[in-house]
Amino acid sequence: MAADHLTHYLKPAACTIYLDPKTQGKTLAALAAKNKLHADPEGDVEFLERFWNFTVPGNRPNLVPSVLIYADLLATLDPRNLEVAKMIRERYLDHAYDPK
Repeated sequence: MAADHLTHYLKPAACTIYLDPKTQGKTLAALAAKNKLHADPEGDVEFLERFWNFTVPGNRPNLVPSVLIYADLLATLDPRNLEVAKMIRERYLDHAYDPK
């Protein structure tokens, strides 16, 4: 979903939500109740514990870091996702690592 938010190029097939470890129990319960979610190993919503401890730069407070979006897309090995990963790398990551 974050990749779609950044590029508007790919319809998301799944949703990964990273939760703050300090509040994940309450947050998950609230999200499940509000959206009528139930446990399903084959479902298209995944909840993971947020593992970074910094503010995401830029004007995107509800998105994970761009490098994580890129890595998650690469991990799928899906050709369309790889295409979008390249777009994200070029737009949001290449300049961040420019040694100039």
